[in-house]
Amino acid sequence: MGVPVLSAGIITDGPTISEHDGQQRASTLLVNQQEKAVDVNYRFYWYDGKGLEILPFEQPRAVSVPPHGKVEISSQTGNLTASKVPLYLYL
Repeated sequence: MGVPVLSAGIITDGPTISEHDGQQRASTLLVNQQEKAVDVNYRFYWYDGKGLEILPFEQPRAVSVPPHGKVEISSQTGNLTASKVPLYLYL
């Protein structure tokens, strides 16, 4: 997470991975500490146990986090070898 995202008042923990309907699911909670809504762009990057990025690449997405609100974001992949999923956040 970059400085502009932190400066905008958005905080989050790293994504957690779980299995959901036979797919790997990564999710995390975005928390807005500001008095105004913040628009955040994001993309999950899926990697297997060998550190190779899993295709197809996920498209960037956007979400608006309401003032003093929380929004859960998530991603799914059918590749059960997925073991790491960094999250890139930007404004």
